[in-house]
Amino acid sequence: MENLKVRDVMAHGVPTCSPFAHLKEVAKIMATEKKPFLVVADETGEMWGIITEMIVLKNLGEDLTAEDIMASPVFTVSPTISLKEALKTMVQKGIQHLIVEHATPEQPSRPVGYLSSSHIIQAFSDEG
Repeated sequence: MENLKVRDVMAHGVPTCSPFAHLKEVAKIMATEKKPFLVVADETGEMWGIITEMIVLKNLGEDLTAEDIMASPVFTVSPTISLKEALKTMVQKGIQHLIVEHATPEQPSRPVGYLSSSHIIQAFSDEG
């Protein structure tokens, strides 16, 4: 695990929903895409926050939107940092998901994937 980078174990693509999506829609997207979280993003792709399964469970039955229940800010990492450094960030922040952002001189930073605690556990268990 010492030599692994975030890019080596991350999942590609970022599940999202609109800030104005109703809680039922949020739950449906999570269930359909089989994802434990959604990034709340507007039509320009700007990330407003994140909604986890636990946030949905705590608010079941309420008449709320994604914006009402999201956690903010969204914590991000570069795909080039070490897995160990990403794990340190997750532990310090008390979170299970980091959004992986990539930037180039030609393009601003954009989400390209995510790293979850299960990715790190898998990498650790696969170690020789």
